[in-house]
Amino acid sequence: MLLLDGLAELSGAFGAEASRVLDDLDGRLRTVTMRDLLADVQREEARAHADMYERIARSVHHVYLRNQLERGVGWGEVPAMVRWEDLPEALRASNRGWVVGLPERLARMGATIAPREGASEVVFEGAELEQLAEAEHELWESVRVQQGWRGGPVRDDAAKVHPMIGVPWSELPEANREKDRDVVRLLPEILAEFGLEVVRYGQDRLLEASVEV
Repeated sequence: MLLLDGLAELSGAFGAEASRVLDDLDGRLRTVTMRDLLADVQREEARAHADMYERIARSVHHVYLRNQLERGVGWGEVPAMVRWEDLPEALRASNRGWVVGLPERLARMGATIAPREGASEVVFEGAELEQLAEAEHELWESVRVQQGWRGGPVRDDAAKVHPMIGVPWSELPEANREKDRDVVRLLPEILAEFGLEVVRYGQDRLLEASVEV
């Protein structure tokens, strides 16, 4: 059973890909409409979750900080190594872009997002891990390009130049690829914070829209 108030902003968080979220999973999950989800927005519980979109993006940033600190990257060494509250808006937008694009990336692996029920944790490894990590890099690059960044030999944040823009996945330094893999590996942890989990749907059926926006 889905606690509706707790996910009241979930469809908004996932934008145009909302139809891929909360799939009925062959009848194992009762789907709801956005009218149901937002039926009583004046209640305190609903207002408490109105910032779901921002909270997931913030959690992604916290995972990034933890991983970088474990690798020896110090606070302030790069613009992203700061608290969320101090993060430049362009970098916050990159984290929000991660949230928006998540359902589409999971769909490539035959998976979706559903309320957490304590099922066996989905683990992406091998070729799946590599494909999702590559998708992470592609997303990062596309968001940066939309923000006016371009590729160049030396990073220059003021001029919006980054040496990893335009570099194919196969040619990225291993340290950069490992950062993207880390996000994929820790996806269950990120989603669990919000009562969600990754679930696979049957390979012999198409994922159908089940949430009315």
